[in-house]
Amino acid sequence: KVGDDVKTLFGRGTITAIRDDSVLVVRISSWRLSGRNTVTCYPSPSDPNIQVVRPKTVYQMSVYEKVENAQKLKADASVKFTAKQFKEALELYSEAVNSVRYAQHTQNSTNELRADLLVVMITCCNNAATCCIQLQDWDKAYKFGKNALVLLEALYKKRGDSKIHDVLNQEGFGDSQLFGTWKVKSYIVIARGLAEKFDTEEALEHLKKGQEMLTIFKKEGDVRFQQLASQEKQIRKLQIKCKERLKAERKKERQRAKAMFGGSDEKKDPDEKNNSNEGRKQATAYSDKGGKKSTAHNTSTVMPVENGGSEKLSPEKIPYEKSSAENSTSSFADKSKPGWANDDDAEPTFWEEHGEALCIAGVGAVSLLSFLAFRRR
Repeated sequence: KVGDDVKTLFGRGTITAIRDDSVLVVRISSWRLSGRNTVTCYPSPSDPNIQVVRPKTVYQMSVYEKVENAQKLKADASVKFTAKQFKEALELYSEAVNSVRYAQHTQNSTNELRADLLVVMITCCNNAATCCIQLQDWDKAYKFGKNALVLLEALYKKRGDSKIHDVLNQEGFGDSQLFGTWKVKSYIVIARGLAEKFDTEEALEHLKKGQEMLTIFKKEGDVRFQQLASQEKQIRKLQIKCKERLKAERKKERQRAKAMFGGSDEKKDPDEKNNSNEGRKQATAYSDKGGKKSTAHNTSTVMPVENGGSEKLSPEKIPYEKSSAENSTSSFADKSKPGWANDDDAEPTFWEEHGEALCIAGVGAVSLLSFLAFRRR
């Protein structure tokens, strides 16, 4: 049936159709002619050389087969993407990328095959990154976009000297598409992923590089002009959002720094500010002469009198009473003041300390002399 893998006398292939006369149409996949020319054979179902075989796994496929498998998966994924089934589309795009990720070229690999592999890798990575953005998977969006950008930058450095670049140009993939729409798309999806991960400065750097590519390849009359103009609008919108977010982040950093190291008077409690202002107002007095400002405190006091009125007393008239703290003696007294000798901590005199011992020594000396004098007699 159609779609079966079969072995024929000419090699392995896939049944693509069955004619009315029951002749099979088999496209050979195990080898190719030069360029992209494929081989098709028309065996009869009764041919003993026809044998249905199990489909190959990715690891069993040749480079040609891997690229064809990736192209088929990409076509299926595009249908899902158009239907906004982003999760299913992402799975198919990822499978396509994985099928050719480790493809090893041989000396038989043509430039056309290499170009096909490059195209399917770049487009599937960019489209997979777009699906990740729709699914808000920012890490994967960044990784897919970065993979596409690495391939495009390598091709951009070798443009003019690369046969693959020449093949792509000849087949309709102009520089405005390769390094314009495709590369700018990579910058956009990378910047979007970085911005959502709050790496705003690096996101702005990628948007700036995308803007530089637009400056080079966005030209009037080019078939990609409208698409590049649309991408330019996307870059400007992202730049505005990133700059606003960066401004807000820096403002928060300044607020945290002020909170950590002490803020200005503007951040004090309004009630505290009012109290401090009233205190300063009360501490400031104005003299009667000339209305000049004086920082002296107003110490006049109003005291009641016997006849029911009141009398404003100056500081000289207010009776003074010593406080208990003033009447008490400080433990750290000055030795020059009277009464220092009566302090409990004063040092005793030599006689007070050694008087008793001297008396005993004197009595002992007198007794010894009397004893000596008695023996001489």
